[in-house]
Amino acid sequence: FRNTGITTLDLSNLTLTKFDNYIFQECNALTSVILPNNLNNTGENTFQSCKNLNSVTLPATLQTIGNNAFNGCVGLQSINLPEQLQTIGSNAFNNTGLLSISVPDNVTQLGSYAFASCNQLKSAKLSKGLPYTDDFTYFSYCENLETLRIYAGAAPKITYAYYVRFRGNCVLEVPMGTEDLYRNANYWKEFKEIRGFLTGDKLAEQDYAVLQEMYTSLGGASWTN
Repeated sequence: FRNTGITTLDLSNLTLTKFDNYIFQECNALTSVILPNNLNNTGENTFQSCKNLNSVTLPATLQTIGNNAFNGCVGLQSINLPEQLQTIGSNAFNNTGLLSISVPDNVTQLGSYAFASCNQLKSAKLSKGLPYTDDFTYFSYCENLETLRIYAGAAPKITYAYYVRFRGNCVLEVPMGTEDLYRNANYWKEFKEIRGFLTGDKLAEQDYAVLQEMYTSLGGASWTN
């Protein structure tokens, strides 16, 4: 189906656990996709450069989003990642139109440049399960990120400034008690603000998220004492 004129796909009843690589690449008329209910793996480059794709429904069974799976889907502004997801490949959402992203806590592998060049991205929350052993490239070339939450107990490695080009205008949320580690770390110390949050209390985290949303919607960043 690569580079064909299909416009919508409802594959929910298809018995399939993995797509072949490149299967729907460059289908520029494609706007809506519902993936198979039993799908475990999207495959690689599956919807790459489907420029008008704006609606994607992922199944609860999905465990792996392959490399470049949605790379170049500039019309994709939102996506709900399933809780059982474990792996997001390199460049999986590079150069998409995402406005916000929340990576589920079961994700333990996040590929390099996974959300790079997403210039409409405003807020992002990463998984509790990430080991942060690799360079922090996930949001490279993102220009407009305003809020970033990560759960690393120590500041991850940043080799180049363009990995966090947005840092001067972004509020960084880190586990409470680690703030000074970030304030003294190269590039991390250049974030607009570094805030601590409580971990391990699901209700507290939900309450914090609600308060943060209220703060943002009311223009809290522009308040003065």
